[in-house]
Amino acid sequence: MKMELWQVTTEDGLTLDGCWQTPETPRAAVILLHGTGSNFYSSAVGNALAPVLLERSLAVLRINTRGHDLVATQGGKRRGAAYEVVDDCRHDLKAWCDRAAREVPRVFLVGHSLGAVKAVYSQVHAPHPGVVGVVAISPPRLAYSWFHEHAPEFRDTFAEAQQRIALGRGNELMDVTFPLPFLTTAAGYVEKYGPDERYHLLNLLPQLKLPTMVVLGTKEMEGNIAFRGLDEAVRAVHPAVTVEVVAGADHIYNGCRRQLGDLVLGWLAAQNPVNAEV
Repeated sequence: MKMELWQVTTEDGLTLDGCWQTPETPRAAVILLHGTGSNFYSSAVGNALAPVLLERSLAVLRINTRGHDLVATQGGKRRGAAYEVVDDCRHDLKAWCDRAAREVPRVFLVGHSLGAVKAVYSQVHAPHPGVVGVVAISPPRLAYSWFHEHAPEFRDTFAEAQQRIALGRGNELMDVTFPLPFLTTAAGYVEKYGPDERYHLLNLLPQLKLPTMVVLGTKEMEGNIAFRGLDEAVRAVHPAVTVEVVAGADHIYNGCRRQLGDLVLGWLAAQNPVNAEV
């Protein structure tokens, strides 16, 4: 097995880091996308999936998007999850898909949490010719209407963010607790969770023209409003999407990662009927 540290430069000039691992004769490549505030080397789900994929002769590219870590600095500018605009993931994924496709022509995107949303969003708005399928593991429902109806805490947090923007303090950091504890700018919170719902999974999936699987855990659906009822909601908006639910799984699949790996491998194999080993 070969392992290399890679860097790519996006079309808008940002340098990103990742790790390429490949068996001698890879059948396809899998790009693993981390979630909010994580990175290519510390994603619990990505780290669990990588060796399982490699065992089945799949090349693995673990990547940073520009939302890696909570706060990062590059070129004198603050970046990271607290400052990112999710739409920019289009540039990140194009650069990484271009690089992976130079080695292996068939590429799958496998994202966890916000990385799952980015995988879907990027292939709706900037589809890459090398990408042949998407696996979205625990993609949160980023839906203003849903949160506004079901979560009073969201209404309060969103109103505070709007107020800061109105006062010219849109770049000011907020320590928020909904839909999860994290740090973000007021402008970033409104952009991500605003009423246009540009990152709402249920709006994006019907536009995605690729084989897709969505995986969710029962614990996260029971315990977090961003995931409640999402399995049935996905089935309703796009019956062609494969939906799998892992019993007892929380958001990072503690104690359930082997089952998660089996689901991902099984779905990937189904996308390549010529060779069921993939």
